[in-house]
Amino acid sequence: MDFENIDRRNLPQEVQNEVYNLGGEMFSIRQLFMDFQNANLANWDTSSTTVPPLAQVVDLDNNGNPIPGTTQVVNISTDPSSNSYFVLYMNEYMKQTQQNGHHILGYTIAVNNPNNVQPLAPTFLPTDFTFSTNLFLPQGNPHEQDLQPGLDTLNFNVMTNHRAFPSNVGPWGGNFVTSEDVFGTMAISRRVFIDEYLLPTLAKITNFSLDIQKIGERSVSFSRNTSNHPFIVTKDGGTFSSSSTITLPSSEGPIGTFPSDLTFSSKTSSVIHISPGTNVINVTGYAEYNYEAKVWAGIKYHALEEIASQKAWVNWHLTITMDSVTGGGMNVVVKKDIPDAGNSNDGNWLGKLENLLNSDFSNYGISLRNTLLSSVNEDRIASDLTTIFNGMNRFVFPGGQTFKIVNPVFNNNLDLITNLKFLFY
Repeated sequence: MDFENIDRRNLPQEVQNEVYNLGGEMFSIRQLFMDFQNANLANWDTSSTTVPPLAQVVDLDNNGNPIPGTTQVVNISTDPSSNSYFVLYMNEYMKQTQQNGHHILGYTIAVNNPNNVQPLAPTFLPTDFTFSTNLFLPQGNPHEQDLQPGLDTLNFNVMTNHRAFPSNVGPWGGNFVTSEDVFGTMAISRRVFIDEYLLPTLAKITNFSLDIQKIGERSVSFSRNTSNHPFIVTKDGGTFSSSSTITLPSSEGPIGTFPSDLTFSSKTSSVIHISPGTNVINVTGYAEYNYEAKVWAGIKYHALEEIASQKAWVNWHLTITMDSVTGGGMNVVVKKDIPDAGNSNDGNWLGKLENLLNSDFSNYGISLRNTLLSSVNEDRIASDLTTIFNGMNRFVFPGGQTFKIVNPVFNNNLDLITNLKFLFY
């Protein structure tokens, strides 16, 4: 049965309802409903099908009896109309077989659900699918003696978001199943799982900016902006960065007033890194606050200048492991590393002396560090990620009612690959 060449618009409605049903049981065996009573669906692979070179073809009357004088001898293997002859023959054969009381295949296959599994709605709803077959080739070797028919696959090719199927799909897609202990494999493209699900989900928690706002003439407030900034997609994941700066200039005063400019700045970044061959997602982040004071011992820009600065920073690292799949939904485990947080000071020689002798200014750096750590709370990030990945925003595979989905892993292209077993086998 060559599904690729079937015009679904000409199928009986009950066949369309079964074969192209995109509901919770779309991957069930019952999806392989084939109406063998309709020979118009029949086709064959001419490269691997052998037919007798010569055959007698005769026209039939309305009762199925041969019409005298209409017998022809044709070469089925070369005659362009051989497909029509085959369909005519199959229609008549099925008609007579049914009239004689014999059973003809044309039934759906019922699959019991003894555990009454309630399917979860998949994260990306399938909007179209078709079938294809794939030959197992050991190491891509096409020699006939190396073929293993038990590892050949029937493929359910699924599209989401109403996208069209690509036109450049090759005849061989790789070895999806390499052991007869595995029922099948599900492959989800990087574009769907990482670019359209993982990165936007992580961005909701891990991407933030540290804002600095002016309050009054000579003071500022610090805040953490949790707006959803997108990741920039990279070869092995994604990156994000943000920064802000605010300067509070002094007004010109008489000599001896020591005018000063105060500058506050911040920056944050986060990086997603995924290693092929693993089920682990690494998220690293960096956040920094800076405070710089320029003081003139006299007229601004014309007196001895003192520059002193304080810096506070924190590095954080989260490891997200795709742990298991329950009812079609992905479960993850989030682990955090102890942040490498610190503070330092710098400046010109006068500024360094200020840092050394002025305990108030030195303590400001410690205060800056504490402010930063209250904004970048690693425990909160890890907890929020665990909640969002295992809760409402959990990734749900299609076919969760039909399959047990195990061993999720990323391949070299960062497509997500899982092994499949039927739940009720």
